[in-house]
Amino acid sequence: MKYGKRVCILIAGLGIIPTASAFDESSYLRPGAEISLSIENHRQPLQGQANTNESTIRTQRLKLTAYESPYQWLQGGLHIGYLNASHDDQLWAAGTLPSGQFVGIQLRKPQQQPSRFNLHWSLAYSYNRLKGDQNTTVTTLSWHDLNAELGLIMNTADFRFSLGKFFAWIDGTEQRTLTTITGTNSSNLSFKSRSNSGNYAAIGYKTTHNGRIELIARSGAQRGVALFFSHQF
Repeated sequence: MKYGKRVCILIAGLGIIPTASAFDESSYLRPGAEISLSIENHRQPLQGQANTNESTIRTQRLKLTAYESPYQWLQGGLHIGYLNASHDDQLWAAGTLPSGQFVGIQLRKPQQQPSRFNLHWSLAYSYNRLKGDQNTTVTTLSWHDLNAELGLIMNTADFRFSLGKFFAWIDGTEQRTLTTITGTNSSNLSFKSRSNSGNYAAIGYKTTHNGRIELIARSGAQRGVALFFSHQF
């Protein structure tokens, strides 16, 4: 499926999600619910678990997220999307560009608070599975990742500023299959994140009464940027 078609599918999901059942069997249109579409580009150092080889994973994600607010102090929800992975050839199969899907869950403190300063925390888990092939080499990648954030939000009339720390953990496996005239050979390699913590900063702008666009930058273990388009009900 082409990347443009994937964008259309996720945008269409923005209209479908509000009609789905929420955690408490009510509509996602209840006050406090939120949906967002994000474009994310990050890189993170990896280390093979069987040796000391180091590598860097670079991921590009298109993510659709839905939040429900079962309580005033808590939001929870689901996220799905597509991603590509580019890489150096120390850990990954050289010459391939794996692509695939991911799915996950998340919890966070609601961000739409009336006070000027607010504490922010969030926790998210994702399962990622990708596949890439070139000539006689097929690479299948799967990994789990866990992300947590703790920071401070400052609100103004139209803008929102955020600063804080994050934790980003990765653990997964690469399976590489090589087919030649003599037969097929397969090999597996486990990997994990080499470092896990860093800092983030964000700036958000209220486009409408319930809409917001936000840019988030990360440094440290996971470097990159993400652009979010959100709508709250």
